[in-house]
Amino acid sequence: DRLRALVGPSVPLWATEGNVLGASVSMLTPPAPFAAPNVERDAAAVTAWATDLLAAKTERVFVYELVESSYYSDSDLSLLDPDGTPRPAAAALATLAYELGARRYLRTVRWKTGQARIFVARNGTTGSSLAVLYDAALTPLELPRKLRARSRDCWGAPLLASEHPRLVYVEADTLDQLLRLLRVR
Repeated sequence: DRLRALVGPSVPLWATEGNVLGASVSMLTPPAPFAAPNVERDAAAVTAWATDLLAAKTERVFVYELVESSYYSDSDLSLLDPDGTPRPAAAALATLAYELGARRYLRTVRWKTGQARIFVARNGTTGSSLAVLYDAALTPLELPRKLRARSRDCWGAPLLASEHPRLVYVEADTLDQLLRLLRVR
């Protein structure tokens, strides 16, 4: 938001060569003494990072690096394991792209302890409205039953009854329906 304020609304912004440290963890078990990754939290982190950039009206978001570096001392922020297997963050980013489709960012609304980034159909197109809902600290969300029934996790899957995800997608046919579902006026 601060960068957008500096350059104005008409200058296209691209976020290049970025990623969330630790959000591209592998499905492989790390060697001791490293802790096992929290795959769902890390996927939610990279999705929230990209969503925040899009909410700042960034036109394009680029993530590096695609495949793990062959240099031992390099940071590992890749989206693919050395054998080409997509890491959970890659799947989460693909889900974000799919969920957004042709939607554009409209606004952010406060929701309980978190926020909902609202995306709507672009001018001249028809389509539903979508909220990407998460807490800034990516703590697990306590969702009311009615909202839970309409929510999908960061990989686009319906929520299990016992699941407390850190980021969800909520979709409704219209913006008014979405705001009522979120209990926002």
